[in-house]
Amino acid sequence: MASRIKNKRTTLERIEKSLSNKYFADVNIFSRIYEKEPRGDIKLYHAIGSLIPEIIGKPNLKNLEFEEVEVGESYGPTWSIHLFKLEVLIPTSFNGREVHLCWQSDAECLLFNEDLQPLQAFSGSPDHQHRCEFVLSRDWQEGANKKLVFYVEMQCCDMFGAGKGGMIEPPDEDRVYQLKMVEVLAFQRDVFNIFRDLELLYEYAKFYGDDDADDKGYQALYTANHMLNLVSSGDLARSQLIADEFFAEGNGRKTHMIHAVGHCHIDSAWLWNYDVTKRKCARSWISTLTLMDEYTHFNFACSQAQQFDWVKENYPDIFKKIKHYVEEGRFIPVGGSWVEMDGNIPSGESFIRQFLYGQKFFKEEFGLRCREFWLPDTFGYSAQIPQILQHVGISRFLTQKLSWSLVNKFPHHNFIWEGIDGSAVLVHFPPVDTYEANCKVSEAIKTVRNLKDKGRVKESMMLYGYGDGGGGPTRQMIERLHRLKDVDGIPRMKSSTPDKFFSALEEREESLCRWRGELYLELHNGTYTSQASMKELNRRSELALYNTEFLVVVALQTCAIDKQSALNFSNRLEQAWKDVLLNQFHDVLPGSCIRRAIDDAEILFEKSLTVCTEISEWCLQALKKKENASFAVFNPLQWDRIYSFVDKNIAIPGCSITYGYPEGAVDIISEKSTSEQIMSEIANAQFKGKKSLNCFVLSTLNKLAEANFNILSVQLSEDTKHDVHSVQFVAGMIHKKAMRDAIYRKLYAKLARSLHDQRATAICAGREVVHVALKSYEKALWGKWNFESQLEQRYQEQQQLSNMEFMCYLFEENLISRRHMMKILGELSERFHVSQLAIELACKIFMLLGNVLDDQNQASKTRIKTRFPSSISKVLESLETVISTQAVEKRIEFMVLDILEMKANSWVPRRGRKGTHLAVKLSPKDQTIEAPTVETRDTPTGVKVYQEGEDFVLQNKYISARIDKFGRVINLQVRNSSSDFNFTKSCLPMNQFVIFDDVPLYWDAWDCMDYHLETRKPVNVTGADIKEVVISKSSRRSACLTWSVIWNKDTIQQCKIEQDIILTDNNDYIEFSSRVDWRENRKFLKVEFPTCLNTEEAIYEIQFGQLRRPTLVNTSWDWARFEVCGHKWAALSEPGRGIAVLNDSKYGWSGRDGTLSLSLLRSPKSPDNVCDMREHKFRYAVKPFINFFENSGVVQSAKEFNSPLVVANEDTPLSFRSALKSQQWFFIETDQEVVTVVLEAVKLAEKSRKRSEDAPYVILRLYEAHGTRAFARIATTLPFETYEVCNGLEDSIDKPIELHEDGNERYFEIPFAPFEIRSFLLH
Repeated sequence: MASRIKNKRTTLERIEKSLSNKYFADVNIFSRIYEKEPRGDIKLYHAIGSLIPEIIGKPNLKNLEFEEVEVGESYGPTWSIHLFKLEVLIPTSFNGREVHLCWQSDAECLLFNEDLQPLQAFSGSPDHQHRCEFVLSRDWQEGANKKLVFYVEMQCCDMFGAGKGGMIEPPDEDRVYQLKMVEVLAFQRDVFNIFRDLELLYEYAKFYGDDDADDKGYQALYTANHMLNLVSSGDLARSQLIADEFFAEGNGRKTHMIHAVGHCHIDSAWLWNYDVTKRKCARSWISTLTLMDEYTHFNFACSQAQQFDWVKENYPDIFKKIKHYVEEGRFIPVGGSWVEMDGNIPSGESFIRQFLYGQKFFKEEFGLRCREFWLPDTFGYSAQIPQILQHVGISRFLTQKLSWSLVNKFPHHNFIWEGIDGSAVLVHFPPVDTYEANCKVSEAIKTVRNLKDKGRVKESMMLYGYGDGGGGPTRQMIERLHRLKDVDGIPRMKSSTPDKFFSALEEREESLCRWRGELYLELHNGTYTSQASMKELNRRSELALYNTEFLVVVALQTCAIDKQSALNFSNRLEQAWKDVLLNQFHDVLPGSCIRRAIDDAEILFEKSLTVCTEISEWCLQALKKKENASFAVFNPLQWDRIYSFVDKNIAIPGCSITYGYPEGAVDIISEKSTSEQIMSEIANAQFKGKKSLNCFVLSTLNKLAEANFNILSVQLSEDTKHDVHSVQFVAGMIHKKAMRDAIYRKLYAKLARSLHDQRATAICAGREVVHVALKSYEKALWGKWNFESQLEQRYQEQQQLSNMEFMCYLFEENLISRRHMMKILGELSERFHVSQLAIELACKIFMLLGNVLDDQNQASKTRIKTRFPSSISKVLESLETVISTQAVEKRIEFMVLDILEMKANSWVPRRGRKGTHLAVKLSPKDQTIEAPTVETRDTPTGVKVYQEGEDFVLQNKYISARIDKFGRVINLQVRNSSSDFNFTKSCLPMNQFVIFDDVPLYWDAWDCMDYHLETRKPVNVTGADIKEVVISKSSRRSACLTWSVIWNKDTIQQCKIEQDIILTDNNDYIEFSSRVDWRENRKFLKVEFPTCLNTEEAIYEIQFGQLRRPTLVNTSWDWARFEVCGHKWAALSEPGRGIAVLNDSKYGWSGRDGTLSLSLLRSPKSPDNVCDMREHKFRYAVKPFINFFENSGVVQSAKEFNSPLVVANEDTPLSFRSALKSQQWFFIETDQEVVTVVLEAVKLAEKSRKRSEDAPYVILRLYEAHGTRAFARIATTLPFETYEVCNGLEDSIDKPIELHEDGNERYFEIPFAPFEIRSFLLH
C-alpha cells in the first residue's frame, strides 16, 4: 500500500531511475521494453575494405567480397564508408509479436533491404539522438522460420561529426567506431506505453513546482508513483488505465494551441562536409518517410531545395516516396530558398537567386511554391530581407535564432517586420526557443510561459525533431505529441502544418506590434570575419556572375553568339550560381565549419569563377570579332569610368564595350602579309643552340632591312593590308637584340632611319613600333645622329595636326625638348579659329609643361614662378579670346579655363574643372570611324608624392594626405574645397592597425565578445619592428608608398604586414593594398580610421541599400552592436562632409565615437584549427568628401573599387591615336543630380530557356540606393520592343508595355520609392 505522505525529491528520483538507460537498467521499466528472449539468429558480414566516400547512393555490390565478423569490432577511420550484410533468421516463437531489428553503433548508418531499397537510418550519438530500432513487423505472422537479408551502410562519424575532445573541436581524423549491438528482439508495446506516460508525468511533476497556484504537479507525482507500484505487482493494464485517466482531463477551448510540425534541420555543411550531408539527408528523410507510413497524422516540414536535389540525384527511390507524401500534403517543402543561407553577408542579388532557383525547383518537382521563408538557424537578419521576401512573393517568415542573443531579450515572438523601404512580412519565433523540440511537457509549458505576445495571439508553432546533424522526429516524439493533444494544465497540441499556423496568425495580424530594421543577433558576430577566403571568393564570385550574365545578354542581342550558345551558357551559369548559393549556407560563408567543408567550398567557388572566366572571354572575343576590333574594354557599371591606357585616360561609357582599332583599320585583315609570314617563320622555326637562333634572327632582320619598309610604317591602305601586331612583334624582337649586340644595332639604326623616311612622326596606328624604335635608337646611337633635329626637320616638312599630336606623345616620353614644344604651341595658335583639335593639343601641351615644372618644384622643394616667352603669353591670350568669341564645346572650354587657372597660380597644377581626353566615339550601330572628338571627363593633372621631414605627402587634384613613417594617415583633406578641413582626429591617425585578444566563452569561430575591446594593442607604432615608409613608385599617373611591420618575431606565431599606399590620378580615395602573413592564436586584427566628425550614426552598405546604426552606446541595444556587418563600404558623415572606407572582401565593421574600424582577420582554433593561417591579400581605401553623403559618390566608388573593367587583349599595343568605338547598351538616368538608381542584374529570363524558339526575354533588376524617391529613365540600344514589371521570380505583374523610341534608343520611365527593388522583363 502506498504511503500517504510522499517526499517529492525521493519520489521524483524514483521515477527518474525507473526510466534510466544508465541506472538500474537491468531491472527498471526501461529494461523491460524489449524481451530478453526469444532472439533472432543473425549472421553478420563486412565488405572487405571500405567503400569510396565520393560514391553516394545505392551500394554497388559488384566485385565486393564479404567476410563474417562479430559484434564488438571497430571500424574507421573517420568519414570512411563500410558496408555490412545481415542474414536474419526469425524463429516461429516470434509469431504474434512486434519484432524489431536493433542496431547500435557509434556511427551513422543506413539500412537497405535485400533489393537495396533504403528503409531507415540508425543514428549513433552518445546519449543523444539515438535511433537504434527498425520495425520489422507490428504483428509477425510468417509461421515457419523466415530468413531475411539486409545491408547496412556505416559512415564513420556521429550526428555531430567527429570532434576531438568536444563537439566543435577539429575532427579526430583517426577515430574508430564500434559496432555494439545487432539483435532481433520482441518489442513490448504495453511496457513502452507505460514508459512514455511515466516520462510525461515525471516532467509534469518536475515542472510544476511548490510555488504554483494549483496542485497539478503533485497530481502527476502521485499518479506516476501509483503506476510504478502497479507495474511492480505485474498489473500493467491497471497502471495504464490510471495514466489514461490522468491524460483524459482536458483543457478549456480558450487554452493556447500549439501547432506541432515535424522538422529536421540539416546543416548543409558544418562539422562535416557536403558529401556527408548528402548521406545525412537520405538517412534522415527515409526515417521520416518510414514514420509517415506508420503514423497517418504525422506532418513534416523540410527546407533547402539543394538537399532535395541531392536526394533526387543520389537516392531516386527516396525522392519518389517524398513526392508521394508531398502530394498528400504531409511532407511539406518550406522556405523557398536553395539553402538556408547566411542572413547578412550575401549580396541582394544572391538573396534573390536563392529564391529564384529554390522556388523553381519546388515548382518543377512538386508543382508548388513555398509561402513562408524558413531560416531558423542563421546569425542575424538583414534589414532588407522583408522587401526581398515581398519581391519574391513571400509574406511569412519563421526563425528562432534571436533567442540566443546574450544581452537583450527580443520583445516579440509574433510581429510585423518592416524593412528599410517599409515592406512588411509576418514573423513568428517559436516561443519554445528551439527548432528541435522533443514534444515534452516542459517544452509545451515553456511555449506559453515564454510567449511575449500574450493576449495578442492564442496559437504558436513548435518544431520537433532532432536537427543540425539531421535525424528528425522519432517514434517517441510522435507518441508524446499524440498523448499531450489535450491535457489539463498543458497547452493543447496538435499535428499541424506551417500554412495552417500562419493562416491562423494572419487573422490576428492587426493586433501585432511592428519592428523596423535589422534583426541583430547579439552573438556569433565573429562570423563576419572568420575564414577570410570564403568572404573574398564570395565577393569575387557574385561580381563575376553579374558581369558574365550581362555579357551573355549583350552577345546574344547583338548576334555575336546564337541562341543555343546563349542557352548553354545560361545553364552553366545557373549551376555556377547554385554552387555559390550553396557556399552561402549559414555555416560555410560565415566560416564556422571544419577545414574539409572550407576546402570543398573553395573548390566550388573556383569552379564558378572558372565558368565565368570562360564564358566572359568567349563572349568578349565574339563581340570583338563581330566588330573587327583588336582590343575591347567592358564596363559593366552604368556610369562612365576611366581606363588608364599607356599614356592616356580613356573614358569607357557605362554599360558598354569600347573597342580599339589601329587608325584606319575597320575590317579584320584576312590576307596574310609579309610580316605575318615572317612572324610565322619565327614561331615555327626549330633551333639547335644559340648560334642557330642568332643566324635565323639575323637572316630575318636582313630580309626586313632589304624589303619595302612600307610594311613597317603600317599604312593600312586598300592595296597594302598588313597585320599591325606582327610588325610590332618583329620590332620588339629587333629592339631586344639591339640592346645586346652591335650587329643588330646597325640593323636597328637602318630600321629607325627607314621609319623616319616613311614619315614616322605621322604614324599613329604603329605607335608602339615607333616608340620602340626611337627609344632604342636614343640609347644605342645617340651622338651619331642628332635625333631631335631630324624629327624637327621631318616635322617642318609637313606640319599636320596628327604630327603635332604625336609630338605631344614624344614630349611626354621625354624624347624631345620643352623648347621644341613651345615652338609647336605658337604654330597651333594659328589654327585655333579653324580647328578645335588644335585647341585641345595646345591645352595638352600646357598641361604637360605644367607637370614638368611641378616635378621641378618637388625636386627642389621650392615653388618656381616660371616666365614663359612673350610668344607663349600671346598663345594664352589667343586661347582666352577664342573661348569668348567662338562657339567652343563646353568640355574644351573647361580645358582652357584650367590652363588659365594654372597660369594664374604660377603654373603649379591645381585641381581643375572638367577635363578631356582624346577618343573616337561612334553610335552603337555605326560601322565607320568618325573623326576624333572630345569626351568630357575629370582629367587628372597628375599625382604628387614627396617627403617632408619624416612624413610623406600624397596628392592629386582631389585629395591630399600626409602619411607618417609608420604608414598612418595623419592628415587627410579634400582639395579645392571651401576650407582646408582635416578629417583626421588629433593624435589618432588613420590606418592604425590594432590587434585584440579574441577568446570567446565557447563558440570559437563564431563569437567575438565585448570584452575583447579592452585588450587593444596598436601594431604600427613607435617601438614596433617596422620597415619605415619609402616611396616605391612615382609617376604622373600614380604614386605608391610601401612599409611593413613584423611581430612575434622568430616564433611559430610570427606575423607580418606589408602594405602599399596608393594614390592614382583618377581616384578621389587612397588605396591600401595589404599583404598579411597571419599565424596568430585567438587574436583579432582590425584597422582603425579615427575622424574628427561629430555624428551619432554610421552608415553601412547592406543588400540593395544602406543601414544607419548608432555610434553611441546610450542603451544596451546600442552597446551590444559592438561588431556589425556591412558590405563594400561604411561611412561617417556630418551635414556637408564625411569619410567612407571601401573594401574588396571584408564584412565586419565597428563604428564608435567618430571611429570606423574594419575587421580584417581572426584566428580561432575550433572547429578549424588552421583557420586563416596563411598569407592574405586584400585592399581597402579611405575616401573623404565635402558634400552631403547622398552626393558623395561613395556607392559608385565602392562598386568601381570592387568591379574592375574587363579587358580583352589588354596586351595588344595600340597607338596614341587608335580609333575607339563605344557601344553602350543601357542608359539609366534619374531626376536626381547623382546616381541613385543602381543596376544590379542583367540576365536571360528563365522563360527564354523554356521557349528557345522565341525572341529572348531579358531581366533588368535595379534598386534605389540612397533612400530617396527617384524617377528613372531606363533606355537601351538593344533590340527590345516591350517591357513588363515583374517580381524576383520573374512573374509578370503587369501587361507588356511598348518602349518609347528616341533615335536609336528605346526607353521607359518609372518611379522608384526609397530603397525600392524593381525588376523588369524586356522582350
